[in-house]
Amino acid sequence: MLIVIEGTDGSGKTTQLGLLVKRMRKEKIPTRTIAFPRHGHPAAWAVDEYLHGRYGDPGKLDAYASSALYAVDRFDAGVQLHKWIRKGEVVVSSRYVTSSLVYSAAKVATSKRKQLWQWIEKLEYETFGIPKADHTIVLTVPTEVTHKLLKERAKKTKTHLDHLERNRSHQNDILNIYKQLASTSKRHITLVDCAPKGILLSKKAIHEKIWSTVCRQLKIPNA
Repeated sequence: MLIVIEGTDGSGKTTQLGLLVKRMRKEKIPTRTIAFPRHGHPAAWAVDEYLHGRYGDPGKLDAYASSALYAVDRFDAGVQLHKWIRKGEVVVSSRYVTSSLVYSAAKVATSKRKQLWQWIEKLEYETFGIPKADHTIVLTVPTEVTHKLLKERAKKTKTHLDHLERNRSHQNDILNIYKQLASTSKRHITLVDCAPKGILLSKKAIHEKIWSTVCRQLKIPNA
């Protein structure tokens, strides 16, 4: 099985993926983990360059072109993903194809999104043959809360926000498109509200919401 953790930048994907994997291994569930894009990996080189402006304003690069960059990274990882799944292991991924569906859709008119989504999914699943996610969990956080978290993370790690992370309007669009995908598709997406009424829940509380969803997918008791 392939389970994906998605969400806007700064929503806590890495933290929650770590907590989930730790819980699964404690429950003796064979688990592997991966994160996309694989920053620093040769197959993700073009993605890193794109995010740092090598090809111009990332927000203005053609949606099909930018989606292809991310797809190449997943294509390279596809062989390993298939091996893990065939062995009966549960793969937990931070971001996957849904990220491309969402971030590329922010670049085109609403009327053109369906056609773009069909193209991306055909490229990834049919042409490149990567495994489909069995379930995608999307962490939703209001944009104002997300932006604050991103700034705190950048200060702590002594790094800078990339172009897309700095764009609050873009982040708000992304959140809304995640919600649109979840409400209008059959892609097995669950939204997890991490900040009811704008107040961020504790890491443990968010984890318990995610764990409940995973237990339903794996058909195991909520231990």
